[in-house]
Amino acid sequence: MAKPKIVLIGSRNLGRGDDQIGAVLMTNFLRFLAELEPKPKALILWNTGVKLAADDGERTVEKLQAQEHLRQLQEQGVEILVCQTCLDYFGLRDKVVVGKVSGMKHFVSLLMSDEYEVVSV
Repeated sequence: MAKPKIVLIGSRNLGRGDDQIGAVLMTNFLRFLAELEPKPKALILWNTGVKLAADDGERTVEKLQAQEHLRQLQEQGVEILVCQTCLDYFGLRDKVVVGKVSGMKHFVSLLMSDEYEVVSV
């Protein structure tokens, strides 16, 4: 049987290159995660990925849709873990709109566990 997955999201955009298409791709990625089975155990948002879960003033359609997909995933039982150090760095600690603030110690314990397969996007 396949191991549950932990998905690492290290950027607010998917892929490198053009940020506009990267935002569209990230929104689509999160939408399909919410629609398909099996669901991952958790999403870890770090670096600029934390901006997906916080109100940083960006009001693009893609950003709002990404937050809605994150809420759907959370309602479906997926843990949305948001990096505390990254939030502090970007001044977003008090602006998280979806997910749970967590730290590197928890992330490392999940990533090093034999229970999960790690997928980085």
